[in-house]
Amino acid sequence: MNALPHVQEIFDRLRSGSHLSPEDEPAFSAVAANPEAYAEYFEPLGLKLVRHPREFFYFAPESAESVPDTLPRIAVFSFILIDHADNTGKPIEDFLLNQHFFYLPASTPVARPLRGIASASGDRGCRWAAESP
Repeated sequence: MNALPHVQEIFDRLRSGSHLSPEDEPAFSAVAANPEAYAEYFEPLGLKLVRHPREFFYFAPESAESVPDTLPRIAVFSFILIDHADNTGKPIEDFLLNQHFFYLPASTPVARPLRGIASASGDRGCRWAAESP
């Protein structure tokens, strides 16, 4: 078998969980030119190379059980947060990066140990990523 071009770069990228897209040249062109050879090369390692219809490559997950239980919850939370940001009328980037989402009044039991931090900043509440309502 001839040596496959860019095989180490392709393996490192895909094994880390990334995908390989047309922007990832010259590695993408190497795989796209001979996907069967790369799939055969990775198969003995227990890795299945997948070519998505939208023209990118990735390694198939080993099993559905490898997806953490929290991932769907994080996705739903992110969707709700983005939807809320969109409903405010502000640019989404500005909403997410320049606004505080969480406020604990100084009287909250969790915030009491942090009073020194809050009072040093002149704040009456505890603001971890917090803004008063």
